[in-house]
Amino acid sequence: MTVASETPTKLQLRRKIELLTHGRRLTPTHRRIIHCLLEGVENVGLLSSAELANLANVSQPSVSRFAMALGYSGFQEMRADLREPAPPGILNDGYKLQAGNKFQAAIEAEIKNLGVAFSAVQDVSRLQEAGRSIMQSRPFPVLGARASSGYATQFAYYAAKIHPFTRLISDGGSLVDDHLEQNRAMGATTLLTFLLPLYPLEVINSLKFAKNLGYFNIVITDASKEKLQDSADIILPISVNSSLVFDSSCSANMTSFFLLESMSDAAIEYVDGRLQASEQSTKKRRVFAK
Repeated sequence: MTVASETPTKLQLRRKIELLTHGRRLTPTHRRIIHCLLEGVENVGLLSSAELANLANVSQPSVSRFAMALGYSGFQEMRADLREPAPPGILNDGYKLQAGNKFQAAIEAEIKNLGVAFSAVQDVSRLQEAGRSIMQSRPFPVLGARASSGYATQFAYYAAKIHPFTRLISDGGSLVDDHLEQNRAMGATTLLTFLLPLYPLEVINSLKFAKNLGYFNIVITDASKEKLQDSADIILPISVNSSLVFDSSCSANMTSFFLLESMSDAAIEYVDGRLQASEQSTKKRRVFAK
């Protein structure tokens, strides 16, 4: 059944479930339950915990833990609450549901997150300051561990084309601090860190360690300033979509490219020369297929 054919009551229930789960750090098992609830929203108040567990292919205790994770005393309280009519104003915040399945819903969530990113870059001063600071740092370390390592790796790949002193740090444990010390000894002044959920304590601690070493810390993250323990000089905020089993963030990808653009703007003549030299080299070596 498509969303367009749903009655307003079903839309209200769907919105109520989404509001209950929005912004909560839930386990992959809990997210399976959410998908099950959203797909069968018209029956959510009639299901027993065993029936919901069977539909979501999880254990019955997992359903109870899910209800408690949302702030209920147990499954029965959650079910009773979802039976109650949602307030009429629950859809009066400009929310318009377009998605018909969980994949479309995830795309819709990312579109909304990119809308937030669009507003955030109306003031480009932080990006400009970050770009200048990075281009002045030689070497320039980029840190990203666990789920953030992919973003850091992609950024470092492109950054090295315009800043040949870029150094990727994707190790874990005490090796990170070793790299930070070594780069600082060679003259590094700025550190860029990608910090996406779940937030590794080792990275948070390394940010504090870098601050004590004298680094200017730039962090691309959705974490609060309090979580960073005042160790970030510039926070480039992003949004994370948690509707799927694993988090996704289109805005983290976009923000990294915004930062690359700001780096280019900060040293345009030098960057142009670097890009031309790189293009000539790859052509000479026949790196790419025509």
